[in-house]
Amino acid sequence: MLAKHVDSEVYWRNACEKRWGVVKKPAEQVSWKSYFMSIYLQHYIENLEVVTSDQDIELTSSDFSDILRTISPCLFRLRIDSVKTDFDMNEYLGLLTKLKHLRVTYVKKDAKTDFTAHGAGMRTAELRSVSLLLYSLRELVPSTDKKSLELVCNKIDDDGTKEFDKSVQNHPALEELNFSHNSISNIG
Repeated sequence: MLAKHVDSEVYWRNACEKRWGVVKKPAEQVSWKSYFMSIYLQHYIENLEVVTSDQDIELTSSDFSDILRTISPCLFRLRIDSVKTDFDMNEYLGLLTKLKHLRVTYVKKDAKTDFTAHGAGMRTAELRSVSLLLYSLRELVPSTDKKSLELVCNKIDDDGTKEFDKSVQNHPALEELNFSHNSISNIG
C-alpha cells in the first residue's frame, strides 16, 4: 500500500470525492488522508468486503493487519455503524496506535430493526473484545493523548458493563465513555 508515501491533501480530497462523493471534511478530522482512511476502514469492517487486487486475490488476515499498520499513523477517529459479530475488535483495531476516538455499534440501525429482539446488540464476546482493545490502547499512548469510546445503541445491560471494569478503572487517557441508548440501570 503506497498510501503512507502520499501526503498531498489535494490527492486525498479528490480520492474522497471520487470514491464516496464527500466534498467537505468534518472539522474533527485532522486531514483528508485521515478522513479517507477512516471511511475506507469503516466500509471494510461494516461490509466485511473481500478487498481484492486487480488479479482478484483475496485479502488475508495478515494482509489486513499490514494495511492497519500502514494507515495507523494517520488514523485518529473511527466510526463503525454496523459491526459483524465475528469481527475481533481487539485483534485488529489494537494495531491502530494513534486512535483517539472510536464509535462502535453492533446493531444495524434501520427502520426494520427490532431493538427488543434477543440477540440484537453486543454479546459478551464482543464486549470483552472492545474492553480488551480499550485496555491495550492504554499502554500505547501518553496520558495527554485523550481517548473517547462510544458504544451507543448496543443493548448493553448491567452485566455487560462489568466487562469494562478493569479497562476503564484508572485509565490514563480515557476522557469520555458513552453508553447512551443502552439497557443500563443505576446498578450498572
